[in-house]
Amino acid sequence: MPLKSLYNYYEHAETLPTHGDFKDRADLIDYEEHRKDLFLHKLSLHPRFFKDAELFEIGPDTGEKTMVYALWGANCHVVEPNRRAHPVLQDYFKRFELDSRLKSLDALDLKQYASSGKDTGRYDVAVAEGFIYTVRPARMWMEMFARILKDDGLLILFHCDKYGGFIELFYKLIHQRIMGLTGMDSLAAAEAVFQSKWDSIPHTRSFKAWVFDVLEDPFVRYAYFYDPVWLCRAMNTHGFRLYSAWPTYDDKSHVCWFKRPIPPEEMLAHQVDTIRRNRLSHMFGRKHTMVHQDKDVERRLKRLLLVSDSLIDTFDTERAEECLELMRWLKQLLENREMDAAPADTERAVSAMGSLIRILEFLQAGQASEAIAFCSENKAFIETWGMPSHFAIFHKPGANAACQS
Repeated sequence: MPLKSLYNYYEHAETLPTHGDFKDRADLIDYEEHRKDLFLHKLSLHPRFFKDAELFEIGPDTGEKTMVYALWGANCHVVEPNRRAHPVLQDYFKRFELDSRLKSLDALDLKQYASSGKDTGRYDVAVAEGFIYTVRPARMWMEMFARILKDDGLLILFHCDKYGGFIELFYKLIHQRIMGLTGMDSLAAAEAVFQSKWDSIPHTRSFKAWVFDVLEDPFVRYAYFYDPVWLCRAMNTHGFRLYSAWPTYDDKSHVCWFKRPIPPEEMLAHQVDTIRRNRLSHMFGRKHTMVHQDKDVERRLKRLLLVSDSLIDTFDTERAEECLELMRWLKQLLENREMDAAPADTERAVSAMGSLIRILEFLQAGQASEAIAFCSENKAFIETWGMPSHFAIFHKPGANAACQS
């Protein structure tokens, strides 16, 4: 039976997928430094903003991120539908002497909370990381956050980007094909293909949790990923304005007189143009900014995403060949197209595409052992992760606010 929500998927897990298992305060402080860098240097929001703020967070799992907001002085009101995560979260707050900052912990899911009509105009900041992109219709949660936030409140979102998600879709394609060719179970296939890749990066969760949270997760699919163009437009419709994003959605090169207010529609147009010219940047996690929007490039990239996604369900040789043709076109585009990219980044992206093409050729030929060996040893594949994870902070202006500059 199809799963209704991401938390339904998580509540049947053997482990809590994002549990960092912090042992002591040093673990928490190390993690806090990572979050401080994200907010201060990438999202342009100083941690002091959270001091004594009334903060609403939905879906934090075991609450590592919530504890950071508490460290920064926020009064945390938490809604986590997976009850199995509650004891871990509560123990964290008690062990790290932050329990005075945990003001409430409820087990409602987002739809239940949204329909309750609670907390109108109550919060200074709302946080939804890791699952919000899976909730449909999006209108429901946009209206909910517009209702519960105070004027001048901020909404912090994490979502998976359609173009940035290409690499993760390709991981799932590889994983499914290797299982089909070898008869391995999910974890064994993942270890054979991805263990070397996983071991190459720092992480706060187990490999098994990553497999559950990415390779096996039915919501890590093209249909659930957001196009930031759509997201910015939809949020504008619901009364929000983009405050910041990582990767950035703003045209940082735009110049105008500092006293001139920029109308929301003009700001949105700049954001749409910036996002569309950075599709390749998001795909590879490195700067590959096109000088101009190119509808044909975007059309082909979208087709590559759709074909790759379809191969996860059924590995069809005809569609695999179409996927290869599109990947060879993309490799050539990276080699020949003039764009704002460092030569070293272009070289890495070209090498990454070459590695993915070789893997798909092995999979198309049914050569599982060759594909596994390549994935375990090829440097370009091991170093390529894409940019699926996007953060966006949206501002809720007051009813009589002037245009934002």
